Formats: sequence, C-alpha cells, structure tokens
Amino acid sequence: MSRFLFLRDPSKKWIFLTEKMEKSKDFIVNLMEKMGRKIKFLGGKKFFQELSYIEASMIKENITVLYPSCYSQKRVSLRFRIFIEKEMGRHTLIIILLIATLPFSAILGILPGPNIIFWTELFMLYIYFKGVKGLKALSKRANLIPDETLGRWEMGEKNEENMKGLMEKFSIENLDLLKE
Repeated sequence: MSRFLFLRDPSKKWIFLTEKMEKSKDFIVNLMEKMGRKIKFLGGKKFFQELSYIEASMIKENITVLYPSCYSQKRVSLRFRIFIEKEMGRHTLIIILLIATLPFSAILGILPGPNIIFWTELFMLYIYFKGVKGLKALSKRANLIPDETLGRWEMGEKNEENMKGLMEKFSIENLDLLKE
C-alpha cells in the first residue's frame, strides 16, 4: 500500500508526493515515471505530483496521507482541502483548453509525417483525466496522519543526514525536489 506525503517545499507551497511507486500495470504511468527521471529540470515537482494523483486514483481503500506533526490537524485538513480544490480547478481548466485545441491539432494531421502534436495532446488529456480521478479519490478517502520525522524536517532540520533518513524511511527517490 502506498503512502503519500503532504508537506511544504522551500518556497513554502504545499506539495503532494508519493513514496516510490511500485511497478504499475498501467503502461502510461510507467512511461511517465521513466520520463520524469529525465525531465526533472523542467519542473519535476508538478510532474511527480501528477504521478502521485494517478497513483491515488488506483487505490481502492482509504488513502494514507502523512503530514508534518508540527502543524495542527485542523490547519492541515483545511490546507489539504484548499489544495485539492485548487488542483481540481487547474486540471479542469487544462482539460477544457486541451479539448478546445484538439480539433486544430487534428487538422494538422493532413500534413505529411507523424502527427506528434495530436498524440501529445491526447497523452496530456489522458494524464489530466487520470489526475482528476485521483484528486476526487483523495477528496473522498484521504486519511491525514501526522508524522514526527516530517515534523522535524519542517521545523528546520533540513541537513543531509535528515534528508537521507527521510529517503530511507519513506523510500522516496524524488525527495531531492525539496532541497533549497
């Protein structure tokens, strides 16, 4: 069972990450994970958040979300709901824009050669639809649990030793996105 993390990045924005994902049966998710390792420099946080939403959409039971223990349950619950609502709005807007531009990219299909623009747009549409499904699952079945290790991390003990401890405890590969 996957656990998810809800914590703040160095710019003090809340982010949502997952532990190391197990090998998925979904070809698209496996492809995205391989791509994510190569394009971290292009904004890896959002990319890994999308993977986390997709991972959450595949879980049928309650979803465990760990947060830093230095914050109150009430505050984190409110922030989590606001975060989910913002992401749902962002995903909905992107889906609308992708659907609106789909006919124009289909028209480009008459040009000789592969229609990369059309297939890229369809790929993105699929990713965002799966992301919305994951966000809906999170809004209904998320179980927020405080974690002491994340609390110490959040309170300022952000040295290399604690980074290694976090990576071992949560078996997270992409925690380097949180470095300042």
